[in-house]
Amino acid sequence: MEQTALKNLEEKLEQLLKKYQLLQKENKQLKNSLAETQTALAKSQKAYEALQLKLEAGIIAATKTMDEQQQRLLETRIDHYLKEINKCLTLLEA
Repeated sequence: MEQTALKNLEEKLEQLLKKYQLLQKENKQLKNSLAETQTALAKSQKAYEALQLKLEAGIIAATKTMDEQQQRLLETRIDHYLKEINKCLTLLEA
């Protein structure tokens, strides 16, 4: 009886060790995936910021030669583009 209990305990211990190793492997994969996603997000955010700066510079240059109606139309289009970019960033963060 004692031998059977000891054998059962050893089997359960082996199962736990296997599960632990699998969980460690999965954890490592998840950490790698998270790091890759964070890197991609950081690159996207930098690109977004660079584009936003270019856009602002373009707006300043373009608005100097535009009338009010053209300026409002341009601002509306820019707002639309910024919303689309923000949606893309939100999807990347999810």
